[in-house]
Amino acid sequence: MPILRFKWTVRVFGFMMLVALGIANLGIDRRLPSVNVKGGLVNLSAFRYPAYTIYCISGITCYLGLYTMPTYLPVSATAVGMSNNFSFLLIAITNAAPGLGRLSAGLLSDQIGPLNAMIPFRGLAGILTFAWPYASSQGALIGVSLLYGIASGTYVSLIVAPAMAMGDVSDVGRRVGMF
Repeated sequence: MPILRFKWTVRVFGFMMLVALGIANLGIDRRLPSVNVKGGLVNLSAFRYPAYTIYCISGITCYLGLYTMPTYLPVSATAVGMSNNFSFLLIAITNAAPGLGRLSAGLLSDQIGPLNAMIPFRGLAGILTFAWPYASSQGALIGVSLLYGIASGTYVSLIVAPAMAMGDVSDVGRRVGMF
Protein backbone atom coordinates (compact mmCIF):
# COMPACT_ATOMS: atom_id res chain seq x y z
CA MET A 1 0.00 0.00 0.00
CA PRO A 2 1.53 3.34 -0.99
CA ILE A 3 2.17 5.87 1.73
CA LEU A 4 0.81 9.37 1.23
CA ARG A 5 3.12 12.18 2.19
CA PHE A 6 1.96 15.33 3.94
CA LYS A 7 1.18 17.33 0.80
CA TRP A 8 -1.06 14.66 -0.67
CA THR A 9 -2.71 14.01 2.69
CA VAL A 10 -3.72 17.67 2.86
CA ARG A 11 -4.94 17.53 -0.74
CA VAL A 12 -7.05 14.43 -0.08
CA PHE A 13 -8.65 16.09 2.95
CA GLY A 14 -9.30 19.17 0.83
CA PHE A 15 -11.02 17.11 -1.85
CA MET A 16 -13.11 15.34 0.81
CA MET A 17 -14.20 18.69 2.20
CA LEU A 18 -14.95 19.98 -1.30
CA VAL A 19 -17.28 17.03 -1.98
CA ALA A 20 -18.98 17.22 1.43
CA LEU A 21 -19.51 20.99 1.27
CA GLY A 22 -20.64 20.77 -2.35
CA ILE A 23 -23.36 18.29 -1.39
CA ALA A 24 -24.35 20.46 1.58
CA ASN A 25 -24.51 23.62 -0.56
CA LEU A 26 -26.66 21.91 -3.17
CA GLY A 27 -29.07 20.68 -0.50
CA ILE A 28 -29.40 23.89 1.50
CA ASP A 29 -32.59 25.91 1.29
CA ARG A 30 -33.53 29.34 2.55
CA ARG A 31 -35.93 29.32 5.49
CA LEU A 32 -37.32 32.82 4.96
CA PRO A 33 -37.60 34.86 1.79
CA SER A 34 -34.90 37.46 1.25
CA VAL A 35 -35.70 41.02 2.29
CA ASN A 36 -34.00 44.16 1.05
CA VAL A 37 -32.92 45.98 4.18
CA LYS A 38 -32.74 49.75 4.21
CA GLY A 39 -29.15 50.90 4.33
CA GLY A 40 -27.44 48.03 2.50
CA LEU A 41 -24.69 45.86 3.93
CA VAL A 42 -23.11 48.47 6.19
CA ASN A 43 -24.86 50.39 8.95
CA LEU A 44 -22.45 53.17 9.91
CA SER A 45 -24.95 54.58 12.40
CA ALA A 46 -24.12 51.64 14.68
CA PHE A 47 -20.75 53.29 15.31
CA ARG A 48 -22.53 56.24 16.96
CA TYR A 49 -22.89 54.06 20.06
CA PRO A 50 -19.61 54.31 22.00
CA ALA A 51 -19.94 50.83 23.50
CA TYR A 52 -20.13 49.19 20.08
CA THR A 53 -17.30 51.30 18.67
CA ILE A 54 -15.00 50.54 21.59
CA TYR A 55 -15.91 46.85 21.38
CA CYS A 56 -15.01 46.77 17.67
CA ILE A 57 -11.67 48.48 18.29
CA SER A 58 -10.85 46.14 21.17
CA GLY A 59 -11.82 43.12 19.08
CA ILE A 60 -9.46 44.14 16.29
CA THR A 61 -6.68 44.72 18.81
CA CYS A 62 -7.23 41.34 20.45
CA TYR A 63 -7.23 39.54 17.12
CA LEU A 64 -3.87 41.11 16.27
CA GLY A 65 -2.29 39.22 19.16
CA LEU A 66 -4.45 36.11 19.20
CA TYR A 67 -2.21 33.92 17.04
CA THR A 68 1.16 35.31 18.08
CA MET A 69 1.87 32.61 20.61
CA PRO A 70 0.79 29.60 18.52
CA THR A 71 2.85 30.94 15.61
CA TYR A 72 6.12 31.28 17.51
CA LEU A 73 5.69 28.55 20.14
CA PRO A 74 7.60 25.84 18.20
CA VAL A 75 10.47 28.24 17.53
CA SER A 76 10.78 29.14 21.19
CA ALA A 77 10.56 25.48 22.23
CA THR A 78 13.44 24.49 19.97
CA ALA A 79 15.40 27.57 21.10
CA VAL A 80 15.34 26.34 24.71
CA GLY A 81 16.51 22.87 23.66
CA MET A 82 13.32 20.89 23.04
CA SER A 83 13.14 18.47 20.11
CA ASN A 84 11.34 19.33 16.88
CA ASN A 85 8.79 16.57 17.49
CA PHE A 86 7.92 18.02 20.88
CA SER A 87 7.69 21.58 19.56
CA PHE A 88 5.06 20.56 17.00
CA LEU A 89 3.19 18.69 19.73
CA LEU A 90 2.77 22.02 21.51
CA ILE A 91 0.83 23.32 18.50
CA ALA A 92 -1.49 20.31 18.74
CA ILE A 93 -2.04 21.01 22.44
CA THR A 94 -2.69 24.70 21.77
CA ASN A 95 -5.19 23.80 19.04
CA ALA A 96 -7.00 21.09 21.06
CA ALA A 97 -7.36 23.03 24.30
CA PRO A 98 -9.81 25.63 22.94
CA GLY A 99 -12.43 22.87 22.80
CA LEU A 100 -12.63 22.96 26.60
CA GLY A 101 -12.59 26.76 26.56
CA ARG A 102 -15.40 26.95 24.01
CA LEU A 103 -17.62 24.52 25.89
CA SER A 104 -17.08 26.13 29.27
CA ALA A 105 -17.46 29.64 27.84
CA GLY A 106 -21.07 29.08 26.83
CA LEU A 107 -21.99 27.73 30.24
CA LEU A 108 -20.12 30.50 32.04
CA SER A 109 -21.57 33.27 29.89
CA ASP A 110 -25.09 32.05 30.61
CA GLN A 111 -24.38 32.61 34.29
CA ILE A 112 -22.39 35.86 34.31
CA GLY A 113 -22.74 37.32 30.79
CA PRO A 114 -20.49 37.09 27.73
CA LEU A 115 -18.30 40.12 28.45
CA ASN A 116 -17.82 39.13 32.07
CA ALA A 117 -16.69 35.70 30.89
CA MET A 118 -14.48 36.99 28.06
CA ILE A 119 -12.54 39.69 29.87
CA PRO A 120 -10.78 37.51 32.48
CA PHE A 121 -9.88 34.83 29.95
CA ARG A 122 -8.58 37.37 27.46
CA GLY A 123 -6.56 38.92 30.29
CA LEU A 124 -5.18 35.46 31.12
CA ALA A 125 -4.20 34.98 27.46
CA GLY A 126 -2.40 38.33 27.52
CA ILE A 127 -0.53 37.44 30.71
CA LEU A 128 0.43 34.06 29.26
CA THR A 129 1.71 35.74 26.11
CA PHE A 130 4.10 37.79 28.24
CA ALA A 131 5.00 34.84 30.50
CA TRP A 132 5.55 32.30 27.72
CA PRO A 133 9.11 33.39 26.78
CA TYR A 134 10.18 32.60 30.35
CA ALA A 135 8.91 29.00 30.15
CA SER A 136 12.05 26.92 29.64
CA SER A 137 11.01 23.41 30.62
CA GLN A 138 8.80 20.89 28.88
CA GLY A 139 6.17 20.98 31.63
CA ALA A 140 6.06 24.76 31.68
CA LEU A 141 5.61 24.94 27.91
CA ILE A 142 2.81 22.36 28.02
CA GLY A 143 1.08 24.25 30.82
CA VAL A 144 1.36 27.59 29.06
CA SER A 145 0.10 26.22 25.74
CA LEU A 146 -2.79 24.39 27.45
CA LEU A 147 -3.91 27.44 29.42
CA TYR A 148 -3.49 29.72 26.42
CA GLY A 149 -5.59 27.39 24.31
CA ILE A 150 -8.40 27.38 26.87
CA ALA A 151 -8.28 31.17 27.22
CA SER A 152 -8.25 31.80 23.47
CA GLY A 153 -11.09 29.32 22.92
CA THR A 154 -13.23 31.22 25.38
CA TYR A 155 -12.59 34.48 23.57
CA VAL A 156 -13.20 33.08 20.08
CA SER A 157 -16.47 31.38 21.03
CA LEU A 158 -17.95 34.46 22.70
CA ILE A 159 -16.68 37.17 20.34
CA VAL A 160 -20.01 37.87 18.60
CA ALA A 161 -22.33 37.62 21.62
CA PRO A 162 -21.78 41.19 22.90
CA ALA A 163 -22.05 42.66 19.40
CA MET A 164 -25.39 40.91 19.00
CA ALA A 165 -26.67 42.45 22.23
CA MET A 166 -25.63 46.01 21.36
CA GLY A 167 -28.58 47.10 19.29
CA ASP A 168 -31.81 46.16 17.58
CA VAL A 169 -32.53 42.51 16.77
CA SER A 170 -33.29 43.34 13.13
CA ASP A 171 -29.76 44.69 12.69
CA VAL A 172 -27.80 41.81 14.28
CA GLY A 173 -26.41 40.44 11.02
CA ARG A 174 -24.97 43.76 9.92
CA ARG A 175 -23.49 44.56 13.32
CA VAL A 176 -21.79 41.18 13.53
CA GLY A 177 -20.61 41.49 9.93
CA MET A 178 -19.13 44.94 10.56
CA PHE A 179 -17.38 43.66 13.66
